[in-house]
Amino acid sequence: FFRAEAAMLYAEILVNQLVIERMNLSLEQLEQLTEVNEILFEVGEIGEIDLLQTRLEAHKFKTEIFDLRVDYNEILTELFIYMGAWQTDSLIFIGDLDVPRPMDNFDVLLERTIEERTDVLLAMQEIELADLDIRLAQAERRPDIAIIAGYHNEAALRPGPGFGAVYTGFRMPLMFSGFNRGELQIAQYRREQVSLGLDLVKLEAESELRESWNRFDLIASKKQIFSEEILSNAERVRDAAVFSYQSGEISLLEVLEAQRTLNEIYVSYYETLGQYAEALIDLSRASGMWLIEF
Repeated sequence: FFRAEAAMLYAEILVNQLVIERMNLSLEQLEQLTEVNEILFEVGEIGEIDLLQTRLEAHKFKTEIFDLRVDYNEILTELFIYMGAWQTDSLIFIGDLDVPRPMDNFDVLLERTIEERTDVLLAMQEIELADLDIRLAQAERRPDIAIIAGYHNEAALRPGPGFGAVYTGFRMPLMFSGFNRGELQIAQYRREQVSLGLDLVKLEAESELRESWNRFDLIASKKQIFSEEILSNAERVRDAAVFSYQSGEISLLEVLEAQRTLNEIYVSYYETLGQYAEALIDLSRASGMWLIEF
């Protein structure tokens, strides 16, 4: 449980680092555009409105970055609680959220879950203990049968004439009542109960696993949408918009829209990576096996 919670927190930190890094890059691009517009305004090629609009957009990005840093510091506080110490130095966390998919076959994962999940193993141990109780109760119900054998020499006991004899037999106590029958019935009833309990635990494990698997499968499909081609195309559109704006072909609003679109695509990509990692952590918790390494 604690490992999964710590991993969730770590994934959230990595996502925040990536988003803040992307926002800082967008801010740098806007500041560069602002510097260009200041020159263009001085030479009279653009109006003051374009310059002010660029500055406002850069200011907007700055405030968003401050808000992100506030959230990031709150997450760091939770991390320091897990670490058991407050870190005064700046920390850079390293990890890859784009981890490979561990498996594609749900049935194989379900089989391994039944074999390795702790609550299922404990329920199976209860079955073994119940079987042992039944065997013990059955052993106590068996009659104490004894075989008797010997040699009798009556001449050795008295001075008069006598005879010797060999004898054999067995001893079995009479069962006047169902001796220990109640304990055996209790043991058998308990065996039925723990068997039902095992079935219930397996059903709950499969239900939790299916729910986690379905969520993971959907997010994994969503992650595939963000290909390198899509990300690079967004970069190209933004660069082309800046060039066209400087050539006087499009308006400043179109450039800012291309900048926002680029930023939103990257942020959405990073958030999807975080969702993918969290879904994989949740699948690990449901299966009882650790399926992710950053």
